[in-house]
Amino acid sequence: MIPLEARNLSYAYIPEITILHDVSLKLHDGEMLYILGRNGGGKTTLLNCLAGLLKPDNGQVILADSVLDAYTAAERAQLIGLIPQLHIPAFGYSVREMVLMGRAPHLSWLGSPTHSDHAIVEEALEQVGLYELRDRPYTEISGGERQLVLIARGLAQKCRILLMDEPTAHLDLSNQHRVLEIINQLSRQGLSFIISSHAPNDALAYADNVLLLNGGWVTE
Repeated sequence: MIPLEARNLSYAYIPEITILHDVSLKLHDGEMLYILGRNGGGKTTLLNCLAGLLKPDNGQVILADSVLDAYTAAERAQLIGLIPQLHIPAFGYSVREMVLMGRAPHLSWLGSPTHSDHAIVEEALEQVGLYELRDRPYTEISGGERQLVLIARGLAQKCRILLMDEPTAHLDLSNQHRVLEIINQLSRQGLSFIISSHAPNDALAYADNVLLLNGGWVTE
């Protein structure tokens, strides 16, 4: 099955400067698709279009056999999650609270998390190996641990697809390996990933398929 597809996407922040040019891709269940390209080449813009944060000027994004625009924000968030390259919270939330935010798309207006929601959070923390840090402030853990918290939040969101913008860009080698191995394990369990990167070696080691993006154009 193809849970996510982009068809001929183009996007320009201003009319004179087009960032994406006629980009198409398909993501299959359990696939890890890498988008490789240099900085400023349109990778983040493409992820934002796929997540529905930006509306392409031309083309369509198809999510679970329906046009992305047909979903409400909450419905979309139940299927697809976006993990940014850098995330610095304004408040000292605990690790558990950060992951619990992933349950927001499943709550009613003014609804509170239930026992079931908390159980899902604990399961997600177990999956990424952070259960022992659940009560630590998110602001006081390492960069690699923060990335794993955001992955756990995506797992708690119970989405089928995670989009990750250069997840290892600011990590040391040990944490890079730790994060990528967790992603690889989750992919084998059926979760689909699109990962932007400028590290060909990571793509060689982990990707099922690679899309090369150069100046907003797909070159291979």
